[in-house]
Amino acid sequence: MFARRCASGLSIFFVATALVGCSTPYVSSIQVTPAAITFVGPGGTAQMKAIGTFQQGEHTPWLEDITSQVTWTTNASGVVSVTKTGAVTGTGLGEAQITATMEGYKGIVFGIATITVCQPSPTLPGQCQISVNQ
Repeated sequence: MFARRCASGLSIFFVATALVGCSTPYVSSIQVTPAAITFVGPGGTAQMKAIGTFQQGEHTPWLEDITSQVTWTTNASGVVSVTKTGAVTGTGLGEAQITATMEGYKGIVFGIATITVCQPSPTLPGQCQISVNQ
């Protein structure tokens, strides 16, 4: 009788242990889209999107839109600003990286996009001025 109860208890323990390892999904990577944007002059705007790849135990990974769950930052606030929802605006000339970060299973997971804000061409509307190095 004791052996049957013990075996039954162990079976429940092993099933519960297997389910716990499989029940906690985690983000393993983040892709920021679009990956690169060029604004012709300051004032350009765009909405960034963060797509997370999630894993759960041995299950097949899946994708989710996590735009509202990540933390958005820029490495050059003089070139581009970014809101907590991922909206970017060109604020000056140059190049900046926009980063989306989120806590993953083994630490911080992030994705990066590059934003370029160029000088408008004086002769070709809507295009960047091409600089020639002399």
